[in-house]
Amino acid sequence: MTNPRLDRSVRILPAACLTLLLVSCGDGANESADPSPASASRPGTTADTRSAAEDDSSLGLEEAAEVAVKAVDDSSLLTIETAPGRTIWEATVVTRDGTEHEMLIAMSDGSLVDGPTRKDDDAEDKAENRALVAGADLNYREAVRAISDVVGGAKLMELNLDTFDDRLTTWEGDLFPIDGIRYKVTIDGKSGEVLEKDADAVDND
Repeated sequence: MTNPRLDRSVRILPAACLTLLLVSCGDGANESADPSPASASRPGTTADTRSAAEDDSSLGLEEAAEVAVKAVDDSSLLTIETAPGRTIWEATVVTRDGTEHEMLIAMSDGSLVDGPTRKDDDAEDKAENRALVAGADLNYREAVRAISDVVGGAKLMELNLDTFDDRLTTWEGDLFPIDGIRYKVTIDGKSGEVLEKDADAVDND
């Protein structure tokens, strides 16, 4: 014979357990799905820092040189330079007759901040400029790559067309690597051979 009181308690017990289980699970789900706003998105987290570090959109020397030569028809690069912490490139290009044109280029987007401004070069300066351009078989792009390969990981921040020992046309470059040493590299303007490589500690004072 079935005990009615026992039968009723058996039916009630599972229902009570199920209610307790649902309440317990609900609390846990709400807790994990409701993160603190401060931890959900906070400037300075690892992800934000990494994104900022990877945002290297500043115009490099080779790209800035391209802007410079395109700004003046039928021109060749003579010099281009900047310095750590600066936001512009200073560039000088020369036309076929030897006339120099100077300009300032923004690193942020490659726009011309100033110039091109034509210089009033005398006949001797123009002749010297023409000789420099004629004496270099390597263009600025080839010079950038040749000089950059000399010091791996360094940033090229200056490039000049010049002469070595008053006889060889050369490309000279200044590189600033992350170890705080400034390198000056001189290569033959025809062959790309390294003629000189000097190293000096950068003075940050």
